[in-house]
Amino acid sequence: MGARLKGPAPAVRVDVGEIVVRDGAVAWRDATIEPEARLDIAGIDAGVGGTGWPLEGPLTTRASFRPPGGGQVRVAGKVGIDPPSADLRLTANNADLAPYQPYLPTAARVTGAAHADLAVVVPSFADRRATARGTVSLSALDVRDGQRTVVRAERATATEVDVAWPERVTVGRLALAKPWLLLERDDQGGMPLLALVPSTSGTAKGTAPAASEPGTASATAITIARVTAEDGGMRVVDRAITPAFAVDVDAARLRLDGLTSTAGKPARLDMTARVGGTADLDLRGTLAVLQGPLRLDLDGEIREFAVPRANSYLVNNVGWKSRDGRLSAKLRAKVDGDALSAKSDIRISRLQLVKAGPDDQAQSRIGLPLGTITSLMKDRGGDIKLSFPVDGRLSDPRFDFRETMWAAIRTVAINAITLPVSWIGRVQFSADLKIQKIQVDPIRFEPGTADLTPEGRARVTRLVAFMDELPDVRMTLRPVVSARDIVAIKQRIPATSVARETRASAEGAALPRAMLERTPVPASAVPDLGDRRLEAVRTAFKQAGIDADRLRETAVDERQSAEAHVELEVLEPEGPRPSKVREVLRRFGLPLKDVDD
Repeated sequence: MGARLKGPAPAVRVDVGEIVVRDGAVAWRDATIEPEARLDIAGIDAGVGGTGWPLEGPLTTRASFRPPGGGQVRVAGKVGIDPPSADLRLTANNADLAPYQPYLPTAARVTGAAHADLAVVVPSFADRRATARGTVSLSALDVRDGQRTVVRAERATATEVDVAWPERVTVGRLALAKPWLLLERDDQGGMPLLALVPSTSGTAKGTAPAASEPGTASATAITIARVTAEDGGMRVVDRAITPAFAVDVDAARLRLDGLTSTAGKPARLDMTARVGGTADLDLRGTLAVLQGPLRLDLDGEIREFAVPRANSYLVNNVGWKSRDGRLSAKLRAKVDGDALSAKSDIRISRLQLVKAGPDDQAQSRIGLPLGTITSLMKDRGGDIKLSFPVDGRLSDPRFDFRETMWAAIRTVAINAITLPVSWIGRVQFSADLKIQKIQVDPIRFEPGTADLTPEGRARVTRLVAFMDELPDVRMTLRPVVSARDIVAIKQRIPATSVARETRASAEGAALPRAMLERTPVPASAVPDLGDRRLEAVRTAFKQAGIDADRLRETAVDERQSAEAHVELEVLEPEGPRPSKVREVLRRFGLPLKDVDD
């Protein structure tokens, strides 16, 4: 018998140079989410080297495939076995986003193509930690809410991406080319776009969001060193008012430096854009929107915004609408948590208003019709210049932004009106401190004549200066013939005309009081005196360059008062006169769009 070998049997080892797959395919179905994910991967060419038995690592891996929807993905690197790990280079070109819709935690429909060049390291799959560095971009991005596009971008590129998951995500620069956003408020006052913001909860059936493990951060720190946008746009729509308001913002350029979700300095913003096709908008300052309470400190300026574009708000809030007008404003706003502090300097030029509804909120809150208020606030160049602050705490239940704005407007309007009116009279207020009446000092005349008194000449001078400074103000002129006027008229009646009946004093002598009372006044004397006084005022204004159309004359008023004068009253301005050219074109049947449409 032969001798038996002692000790363990020799180990069997199998070495495989490379496992290769050509033109493979994988069909992935995931019923744990709704709707079910169906991902078909084709054109798989892969190779795994350094494998064998017993299985050890790391394995050299390379693969390329066509992801669902098209494009190309390549992966190359090493995969560890014990513990499971990976050190890979991932590149993707034109990978369609649409097939992965079921995995997106939003109701929005997202389409576009992804491009990536990333170095990905997973030290241990068990620890759920990973790092990634490189570049990621999206092209032809389109986010839809039903049939409408709410967000789109020609391209969004993130460079210098540095991820240490789950602690932080850092991006050196996020560049947006032709981004566009639909910012809408619905008829209930809600913001539909907010409903599309991805939820932080899981989407898997029957699963709850994972709780943070002890000792780990509760949120991933996100930092983007610089965000830029070129040729951006936005459509702002407000359906909470009727008719709905809409305005387009385009040609936007934005630079945002230091955007972060961690405590630190707020991001610095610099933005320019065009609003409504004609107005220029500039914004600059700082803001913190990803960390803690809202903080912002912004300076803004808008130039030559067409006021008729805001007619929806004017009609709903004041009962007037604009036929023409341009608004320019400088704004300084600061929000720190719930504390709001803002100040605006506004200039409105070429403003033309017409009544558009039964309610005039300006009159109910300030006391005068809005048309009269604006006419008293326009300067010689036809501009309205005002400045007002708004302060308050947003969390205060008594804080109402609309009421706060009205309070500021009321204060500014009253102050702006009171000063120029003081040149010619005074503002009378009601018990609730609303403007009750503009009281204009009358123009005095010598009794029985159309000759101004020295006081009357001084008042004409002040009135001329007032109307020259406020070119939209119109006034009525009402001549008043007093008892002293009647006496003076009678005294000028030749004595011989009554001597036959009275046989009193000689020709030219003053008539006795009793005789004056019996002396009849010619029927034309009172209206003639009123007309001559109106002509005297009209001539004085005309010589000073005041347009006669701004003066409306009324019939003479005979009173027993002791003063001889012409009364004046500030009128509400007339609406803008229709264009004669437009009227001629309408007669020829040409359809013309209204100015404020």
